[in-house]
This record gives sequence, structure tokens and C-alpha cells, in this order.
Amino acid sequence: DLPNVLGMSKNDALKKLKAIGFKDIHVEQAYSQTYEKGLISEQSVVANSEVAVNNHHITIYESLGVRQVYVNNYENKSYESAKKELEDKGFKVQVTKENNDDVEKGNVISQSPKDKTVDEGSTILLVVSKGEKSDEDDDKVRMCFRTTTFSMEREYGMFLCTLHLKFIFGKRNTYFILFFYF
Repeated sequence: DLPNVLGMSKNDALKKLKAIGFKDIHVEQAYSQTYEKGLISEQSVVANSEVAVNNHHITIYESLGVRQVYVNNYENKSYESAKKELEDKGFKVQVTKENNDDVEKGNVISQSPKDKTVDEGSTILLVVSKGEKSDEDDDKVRMCFRTTTFSMEREYGMFLCTLHLKFIFGKRNTYFILFFYF
């Protein structure tokens, strides 16, 4: 019977197979999600199979470890194309969605990891834009300070200062103009 050599070092597996009389043993290398680099991850004949020792060719596969794959940066790019490309490279994709005024709806706001090499099969986290937040989305008033202009004029021996402010509450714009003298 052919012994199970999975998980053994290449040298130990070869010694074990040669000790029982196998001579035609071929070693190849392959990536493995299961076995560490340098250990036997596959064998061409199932363990405990009856085989003729002198007339049988056996291939064992030494693990190269987990394949390393580069993760591109998909920020500000289409979520759909990013997801397809990542899955084609063997990654899992996990997505969360949030409102964002700066990134177009359906595009990636941020990701982790990016611009680096990681294990094939890793999970890539993508944050995808739902677009700008609408009034219906507001649980509370959102206030963004958008524009200011400041002007100063000399009037009646004093300085008149004018401050123009623009705020956004949800989708509504509110303007404030402040005048003061000093």
C-alpha cells in the first residue's frame, strides 16, 4: 500500500517512499492553501492504494505555500469592476456602503488592503459610495461649512467688516451675512 506522505517534508516523503521500494518518484511544486511551504501538499496516488512498487510512477507535490497576489488600488473607481477584478484574482470581497459627497455613487471610497501583496483568497474590504446624503437620509441636521468671504471697508472712521457664510442643512442652503464695526 502507498503511504500517506501529505504534510511531510520533501526529504522525509522521499525517504519513506524509497524505503518501501518506489524508485520512479517525481517531485513538482504547487501553491497550497492548506500546507506550509516545503511540505508535501498532494500525491498523485491516493494513500493506502495498492500499487505495484516497481512499475508505478508517483508524483508528489511540494507546497510553495499560499500564492501571493498584488492588490491594486480601486479608490474612486467603479465598485462593480473592482469586485470583478478582485474575485478574478481569487479574493473575497466584503463591502459596506456609506454616503459621500466627494465620491460618485457606486465608486469605491476606500479599501483595505491596497497597493500591496497579500495571500490569495484574502478578504478585501471596500467602502462604496451611496452618493450624497439626501434629506430623507438625515436623522439629524447635517451642517457643512461651505463658503466664506470676508471684506473690510473704512466707514465713518471705523472699519465695517462683512462676513458671508454659507451652510448646508441636508439639501438646503442657508446664508448668513454678519456685519460688525470695530
